[in-house]
Amino acid sequence: MKKNKTYTLKALRNGCCFLLVAGMAACNGETEVVEDNAYTDDVALATADTWDRDEYYSDFTATTYYEDWDKNDDNLLDEEEFTAGFYETFDQNNDGRVSQEEWTNVVSDFGIDALADWQAWDTDGDGFIDRAEFDADFAGMGWYGAWDTDDDNRITEREYTDGVFAIWDKNDDNELDETEFMSYSTYYGD
Repeated sequence: MKKNKTYTLKALRNGCCFLLVAGMAACNGETEVVEDNAYTDDVALATADTWDRDEYYSDFTATTYYEDWDKNDDNLLDEEEFTAGFYETFDQNNDGRVSQEEWTNVVSDFGIDALADWQAWDTDGDGFIDRAEFDADFAGMGWYGAWDTDDDNRITEREYTDGVFAIWDKNDDNELDETEFMSYSTYYGD
């Protein structure tokens, strides 16, 4: 048995060496450094220092994040799916409730000053925001209507990415720089 194992390992090693030599010969000894895109949880991060709306959309569509929010798999977000998706974003540890620390992190990362008043959202004062408390106030923020730019009561993946892009583009220059893009990594990365 040991002889067969040794023979198999030698055959694999020799095969790999052969492929390496054949590849080098095919390139005529020339080498080229290819810049590797950083991948995080199937997300191809652009290699540029900034991302415009189209680059952000392109990178985002390479993931399943939108599909994760689209519970009925119709490739559109209705208001319930949209609200549930945001609640899940706030519930960073996935325990079914949002702590004040989770809330503060998301409010800070998204730069949403309108959500800074924790106590206005934690209406029962138990130290957590449950789904009912969240739902009661989230609809009043108007995000669903603002992100539904074609007013068809459904949010497409493009409308969704444009909405997120607008939140993170803090300086309104229509580009996400690496600092602004860090939020993407926090919520859509590993």
